[in-house]
Amino acid sequence: MKTSGIPAASVLRTRRSDQHVAGPSPYQAIGPVFVRRDAAAAAEVVDTIPPYLSRRLLSVRAYDDKEDIVDAEVAPGDRVDGLIRKLFAAPAIEHLHIHFARRGCFACNVVRSA
Repeated sequence: MKTSGIPAASVLRTRRSDQHVAGPSPYQAIGPVFVRRDAAAAAEVVDTIPPYLSRRLLSVRAYDDKEDIVDAEVAPGDRVDGLIRKLFAAPAIEHLHIHFARRGCFACNVVRSA
């Protein structure tokens, strides 16, 4: 799903760290990180929803600059593009975390592109 031309273009980053929230926060989480054996670096996808997200039920959590969750929604992956746009319309949102809703596994971090 291509999203170029949106005012709040997004970058999805799949972290290779086991800590999802940087700094002190009540939302810090440590969990398993699944990395392909042949992966050389974390994927960075700009203005596109990758297939591994578009076909799953997702939990999207919006964080402010203090790492507090200020909004969150669950949506089918084929609707997450619109949800990202909606959440980033709020200036207080610094970044988003996307989790696979059924198992709760961290999928990626979404930031506004520069």
